[in-house]
Amino acid sequence: MRGLRLLRTVQIWCGGATAAAFRLLALAALSQGAISQAREPIEPLPLTVPVDAARAELGEQLFRDVRLSHGKDRSCETCHPLNNSGMDGKPRASAYNNGRILRNTPTIFNVGFDLFFTYGYQLFKSYGCVACHQGINVGGNLFQTFGVFSDMVPKPSSPTYPDLGRFVLTNDDRDKGVFRVPSLRNVAVTSPYFHDGRAASLETAVDTMSRAQLGRVLNSKENHLIVQFLGSLTGEFRGQPLQIKVQGAR
Repeated sequence: MRGLRLLRTVQIWCGGATAAAFRLLALAALSQGAISQAREPIEPLPLTVPVDAARAELGEQLFRDVRLSHGKDRSCETCHPLNNSGMDGKPRASAYNNGRILRNTPTIFNVGFDLFFTYGYQLFKSYGCVACHQGINVGGNLFQTFGVFSDMVPKPSSPTYPDLGRFVLTNDDRDKGVFRVPSLRNVAVTSPYFHDGRAASLETAVDTMSRAQLGRVLNSKENHLIVQFLGSLTGEFRGQPLQIKVQGAR
């Protein structure tokens, strides 16, 4: 509307302006929407992606091939079943030879984006969630302390101790409690949440993150709106909406 008002104002001022000039102004007005979208912290995925059918078929075979594992008894799909939203639904993953992994299995899917649920999206932006969750993956591109306003690092009494995050790899004290920020695409169907699977529901995860990372207490309506927005990030696999079968803690 602002662009149309601009056109009308110029038309009044210029009177006999040429059609070419008005066409240029119209293009400028229409481009405002594109510029605004380009400035959004979260970007939609492309509607189409070029796919080499032969490579895709080979990739699917390798994804399901247990011969690639050390014990030749598990494949990528063991922990990332495609019919279960690309993750196992367990609070923490199981490892080779019945070992135990201290981290939650992330989804391998990265599809789908919906521009609806704008109220939740506006809250997501204005409250600061986009500081860590932005870009085409809505996260997954940086490391951050888990618990900026409250201590979320596992204590010795915790079943996940001594999972101190990136510190385990770097031995740098500054990395204690620092974890990779996960992508939020398909987050509504990839519970449980956080690196140790401590949050069983998305509502609980949103509440925890708002308190721990933003120092903000959400009311039930705000929580619901953000959860609805996150639900709009759920994609499809082979034409079917992703879904999850949640398993109990190990």
